[in-house]
Amino acid sequence: MNSASKLDWPFQLRQLAVMVAAGISIDASLASLASQPNINASKLQKALRLVKRGFSLPDAFRRAALITDFDYEMLRCANEAGRLADGLNHISERRVSQLQRSESLKASLILPKALVAMGVFGGFFVRTASGSQSITEMIVSIGTVVVWFYLVVYIAMVVIRADPRIWMSWLWPYSWLHRNSEWYRLALEYLFYKSLLWQVSAGVSASIATKNCHKLLSSVHFQSCVVAASESMSRGESMPSALINGGLVLTSRMRQVLLIADQSGKHETAIKHELAIQEATLKQKSDDLFRWLPRVFYVIALVAVSKLIAV
Repeated sequence: MNSASKLDWPFQLRQLAVMVAAGISIDASLASLASQPNINASKLQKALRLVKRGFSLPDAFRRAALITDFDYEMLRCANEAGRLADGLNHISERRVSQLQRSESLKASLILPKALVAMGVFGGFFVRTASGSQSITEMIVSIGTVVVWFYLVVYIAMVVIRADPRIWMSWLWPYSWLHRNSEWYRLALEYLFYKSLLWQVSAGVSASIATKNCHKLLSSVHFQSCVVAASESMSRGESMPSALINGGLVLTSRMRQVLLIADQSGKHETAIKHELAIQEATLKQKSDDLFRWLPRVFYVIALVAVSKLIAV
């Protein structure tokens, strides 16, 4: 599947968001998309049938294998807040960003792979000239290094493309990450509070909005923290206090923002402003990471080449 085909789905999500925002019914919007020639036509048809049977759009998309579990949770929160168009746009933007970075990273792998290929020829030449190994031994030793290189690259690409819900859920129980990894704290906070803000700004009570976010991660510990915070709010505790006490405030900036918002009563404005800052910071950190990754692959390729030509 080429990059143009991969961009079809984010573009269709944006089309759907425009139609939903314009007041067009979901089944009519889906029918319009499904009638267009695209790689997701059959899945969209399935989603359309599910919507006509009474399923919500997020549920229909998940059953039709159109979105990941993480996208489903984000879209479900947006849908319950009456902000379906915002949720669709968010998923579309995230998909486009992921695709652009993934394609850029794949392009940067051309030279490291070329280095390894030259190392393979150099390894055969050096071993043949020295006569230190038989043909079988050469194939095994060189093949082992090549497999090691491509396995490392493959695992790296799988991790980069993985659904954020998987690795965020897996890493949540390790509290030292919350303290030491700024990127993790920012990423999780941004996604959690964005889902929360969609609902609160639409008039959903803080307690219900918080509980609706409890499946954002599959970690049982995370879910229990969110449910506990929701129950505290239902008993009368303020939203900032419940979130802080529940361990759901990971950065000092968000903690300060919530404490100030608690005094002023302007929770939505304060959180919205902080989310804009977090979004810009995350973009910068992600860009920095993807600028360094090709250099890491070069180092891995050089290590592989050194192993290939060593006698």
